[in-house]
Amino acid sequence: MQNSTFPFNLTTDSTGYTGLGEIIDYVNNGGTRSYYSNYNIYAVNSSYLTSNHSYNATLQQSNYKDVFTLTGISTCGSLTQANKVYTLQNDLSAAGTCLTVGANNITIDLNGYNITGDDRDYGIYSKFNTTTIKNGHVYDFGQGVYLENNKNNSIKNMTFGLNVNAGVYTHNSLYAQ
Repeated sequence: MQNSTFPFNLTTDSTGYTGLGEIIDYVNNGGTRSYYSNYNIYAVNSSYLTSNHSYNATLQQSNYKDVFTLTGISTCGSLTQANKVYTLQNDLSAAGTCLTVGANNITIDLNGYNITGDDRDYGIYSKFNTTTIKNGHVYDFGQGVYLENNKNNSIKNMTFGLNVNAGVYTHNSLYAQ
């Protein structure tokens, strides 16, 4: 059975969680269980990037709850999960602010994509600490990035162009790098 593929589908409820998904895969030999590992779990949601998550059944035999989160970005909106890396999966366009950081320690990886505005508001707005913005392009906003009253921010490998007031605007904010 090793190196085999056994697909199954689970559908989320309104909270974003699925019901119980069960994989029973072991051989009981005289009271000793032998498990087949590793499993690669692929999660797909049209609003997010496809995610790959490895689960080792041998090491986690008694773990009945394995949770992972898809954190890709395909539309403008609020990013509210702390300690996460959000990755763009396509170019974004906005009338007004595109991405609003809503928690500490969030990384936005533009993944080489563009965020384009309508010459007002912000491409990315954050008032939370430890915001990292990297690997992309922000065009045509009032301010490409606006960091307000926060610290330990980082902007890496970014291009800003045709923003009316500034590519990066900081108000009472400190960069880590």
